[in-house]
This record gives sequence, C-alpha cells and structure tokens, in this order.
Amino acid sequence: MKRVITVIIISLFLFCNISYSQLGWFIQNSGTTTQFSSIKFFDGNTAWAVGWNPNIYKTTNGGTNWIAYNSGNNVSYQSVHFANSNTGWVVGGDGAIIKTTNGGLNWFNQYSGTGNLLMYVNFVGNQTGWAAGYGGVLLKTTNGGTNWVRKNTNVTYNILCVYFVNSTLGFFDGDNGTIKRSTNAGETWDSVSTPINYNLDKFFFINNNTGWVTGINGTVLKTTNTGLTWLYTYTGVSSWITAVHFFDINTGYACGGEYGNPTGGIILKSINGGISWTPTTHPVVPWMSFLNFVTPDTGWAVGQNGLIMKTVDGGYPPPATPVQISPLNNAVLNSITPFLYWSQPAYATSYSYLVLSGSSVVDSGTICADYYIVPTGELQYNSLYHWRVKANNSAGSSFWSPDWYFNTGVNGINVVSSGIPDSYNLYQNYPNPFNPSTTIKFDVPKSSNVKMTVYDINGRVVENLFNGNIQPGKFEFKWNAAKYSSGFYFVKMESKDFSGIKKMMLIK
Repeated sequence: MKRVITVIIISLFLFCNISYSQLGWFIQNSGTTTQFSSIKFFDGNTAWAVGWNPNIYKTTNGGTNWIAYNSGNNVSYQSVHFANSNTGWVVGGDGAIIKTTNGGLNWFNQYSGTGNLLMYVNFVGNQTGWAAGYGGVLLKTTNGGTNWVRKNTNVTYNILCVYFVNSTLGFFDGDNGTIKRSTNAGETWDSVSTPINYNLDKFFFINNNTGWVTGINGTVLKTTNTGLTWLYTYTGVSSWITAVHFFDINTGYACGGEYGNPTGGIILKSINGGISWTPTTHPVVPWMSFLNFVTPDTGWAVGQNGLIMKTVDGGYPPPATPVQISPLNNAVLNSITPFLYWSQPAYATSYSYLVLSGSSVVDSGTICADYYIVPTGELQYNSLYHWRVKANNSAGSSFWSPDWYFNTGVNGINVVSSGIPDSYNLYQNYPNPFNPSTTIKFDVPKSSNVKMTVYDINGRVVENLFNGNIQPGKFEFKWNAAKYSSGFYFVKMESKDFSGIKKMMLIK
C-alpha cells in the first residue's frame, strides 16, 4: 500500500564558501553527517542520493540545495537507480526495495522476498531490473518491480554489484574476485576468471564491449570484449576503489580511499580509457563511495560523513603557465623556421602560442604538442620577433608566458655567438688569398643598421652583401667569388657608429 511520505525540508541557508567558479572539486552542503552510498543524477539539475539513514535526498538545482524525503522505513540504503525523471528504485537493509513514480516525492515498498541486505539495483528501461545482495541473493523483475523473482546464482558469497549492459548481457561480482557473466538475461551464469582473488565492487559499461570493474587494493579492471577477459589498469594507488564512471570511451573517473580515514578519500581521472589514472584536485575528504557524471567535466561524488562534492571542470584546475625552453630569450638565430619548445604543466591538454612582430601577430594557433616549428613563409630574415605560450584544459587556460625575443639573423650570415661584443669590429677575411670562397667575420655591439659591400680595385661596387638591421652578436659571412676574376677586392662594413675596410686577394 502506498505510504504518505513526510517531507523534511533541510535548512540550507548556510551557504558553502566555495562557489561554482571554484576549481577542482568543491563540497556541497547535504544537511546530514550520515554516510552516503549512492547518487544518481538524471540531468545537470535533478538527482537523488541515499545512504545509511531512512531519508532519500533530492536536489533540483545541481546540488546547491538538498531536500530530505522520509522513505517510511527504518533501514539504511545502498543503491539508487532512476529509469527516468519520475521512476526510480532504492534498495538496502532487510531486503528493502522501494519505488517512486513521481520523482521521489512519494515512495512505496515492493516485496523482495528476502531479509538480506541488498547492495545494488540496476534497470534496463523501466520494467526489467535486477537487485543483488548478501548471501548470493539475486532478484529480477520484468514488470517494474511489482514482482521480484529470485534467480539461481549457485553462490553463497555476498554479491556487491549486479549490472546489465543490455537486456541480455549482465554481470555480478562479490567477495572473492570472481565475476559471473550471463548472456541470457540472467537465467544462467558463467564464471569469468580475473587476475585477482580478492573483493571486487562496482561495474560500469560504456557500450556492449567496453567496461570496467573496481575493487580493493587500488583495482580497476577493464574489458573490451563483452566481459570475457579482464585486464589491470594502473591506478597508482593501493586503497579501495569503490566505483567508476565513464562519460565516453576515453574520459572516466574512479573514487574510493581508505575506509574510516577522515582524510583518506580519493578521486582519480583517466583520459585514455582507463589505461592510466591521475589524481584530481579536491579538498581533504574521507572515503568516497560512489560518483556520477552528466558531462565529461560535470559530476558529483558522495561518501562518508554526509559528504557530497561537485566538479564542473573535470576535477582539476587550469594548468600552470608553461616555462619556455627554446629558443633562449634574446637568441640570434640563422633560421626563419625556429623550433619553439616549452614545458608540460600538469593536466595541460593543449597549448596556444603567439609569434609576434612588435604588436602584430604573425603566427598563432592551438596544438596538443609541447613544441611548434614555425613554417616557412611566416617569418623574415633579419627581423626581431617575440613569442609566448599558454596551457589549456577543460577547466580553462593558464596565464600567457612572458615574451621571449629572438632575431632570425641574416640570410647567409651565420651567428657565431649571441654574446654581446664590446665594440664594432670587421676582421680580416680568411683564408686570404682565397679561391673562390672566403669567410668574413664581424661584431655588432648593439642593434644597428649595417651595410656590407664589396668593391673592386677601382672602387666600383662588385656586390652588396647586406643592408639592414642586425641584433647584437658575433657573425660571419662566406663570400663566394667564383664569378669574379683574380685581383684585389675590398669589403666595407658601415653603420651609424662605425666604418671599416679590409683588403682581400682572389687568386685563381
């Protein structure tokens, strides 16, 4: 018989000092200190959470406020599942199964036929569902829970999770590391071997082939072949992993920690399908029991002491500003296709770069690599440029790095050293005499307009080697005189503050 439920409005005028603009995970005020066991968000606003008290907690504003609804039973609850915004089930102690058809405003009991603790409830659609619990209990309904039928599992250990991927393919696990698999809607079950012999916990599948299961000792196992084989993933922790949730084939989260430890809670993230896991940024919290995501970045996690946490950025802040590595600041390059290279801040997923001439952007873009080679055609020789870079992820972007400057040098002129010489110098060419090439070295102590010219013995201009601005440094230029006849030639270097001439002899 349907019971009238007393609604207990929790005072939530004590606002959390962490707003939605906060980065990483932030704590929401649940109004209770009793452990939460499960949470289910139907969309970004509406959710239900259950735990070790008779109340069912609901939010309609993304967790800013939670309202407690009395279930009418004096038991603890372990798992909640909603098939749509109105229809949901909760299971827990003493074989309790309760159902709502009006979004959790009212709940009524369903007969389970067992007094054992039920640990998990899972539905495919709103008619066919399963519930499982202690003592090998596995129940099935095909009419929305009006009738629950006990199915033969051939096990007596505690079943901790039952999960059906579709109407026929399902799994359950428990206390000894064994996974049972059914391909006929739970009528019969086959054992599937795993690489462990200790407790497993919650399943999650993203499609018919790919799924994960959690366990103690930092365990997350993965399958890609409908659960026939399961392989380790590397979590990097040794504590209990209680639950996992993947939003797509790559992006997923896992939670857990050390049970009973007020500082032992952990939430991990994977961006490669669970091959590897990285800790997310969250406050110091106790053990976490379950988590649920509605987008790749927006999700909630629940745990001990009435803890509910939320993230809107995937659980981590924007990355730090990258540190530029190469080219060195104020470098003089003999290249118009420089290799820009920077550090990789934690959690960065892409990088934005700018290459500028003065205040004008000459090249920009966003890439995944921590380096960029400026393509041909973007820069010019003998020009001063500066560049900066910032790191990005779904939470935002870092600050731009400082401007680092480089000069592309002169086409044909090699940079001997970017050290700043004390004075202008034009050195004697070598070899001298030469045939047909010789090297001309010169120093520039400050940014200057420099003109380099070769004359013949009669003072006529033979070749203009260069005329333009050069940054400070030591340089050399190889002059090829193959097209000229033997004789004496003069190379002249001119700037506003210097003029020098050297005599050269070409012998063929």
